Amino acid sequence: YAFDNNLIGETGRVIMGVIAGAVLLLLGDFLSKKEKYRQYSFFISGGGLGLLYLSIYGAFNFYHLIGQAPAFIFMILVTLGGMTISIKENSEKLAGLAILGGFLTPFLVSNGQDNQFALFSYVLILIIGFLFLSYFRKWRVIYFLNFVGTFVIFFSWMSQFYSESKLSPTLIFLSLFFLVFLIAPFLRSLFSGQKS
Repeated sequence: YAFDNNLIGETGRVIMGVIAGAVLLLLGDFLSKKEKYRQYSFFISGGGLGLLYLSIYGAFNFYHLIGQAPAFIFMILVTLGGMTISIKENSEKLAGLAILGGFLTPFLVSNGQDNQFALFSYVLILIIGFLFLSYFRKWRVIYFLNFVGTFVIFFSWMSQFYSESKLSPTLIFLSLFFLVFLIAPFLRSLFSGQKS
């Protein structure tokens, strides 16, 4: 009723979403300290991350309160927050949600224009960060989600923007992606002597 009659404006709606997301993250953190509610707390924290992503998306895409660059930066911060919480709580599910948000970010803040260098640099940083996370926590699902996310973003970009003039930078980025995924499985055997 308040939204329909504009008693709460667009800015207020976004602020409410951000506050609700932050409250859910704090509640999830509080409940995670109690063994009885630990598994349930991850759903609450995941809901908080989801609300933050949706609030930023709404502020950028629906209400046009912020530009593309701030929306991109805010979503990266939410992804980093999710990654930090998943490490702190040792939760593979939260890490999976954070990586999903990280790979959805380019789609959510896209303006339909090609920016290959920025997009692929972002993906490279994202996969390196999450692969190190999966290395330290032994989270094989995160490794798989990284691969699928990289695959989806690359082929989404390729179907829209690729041309022969972009062959060289495309091959360079694909080679870097390949190297990251090639090296990551062997890190544990190299540094800790475990068989890979």
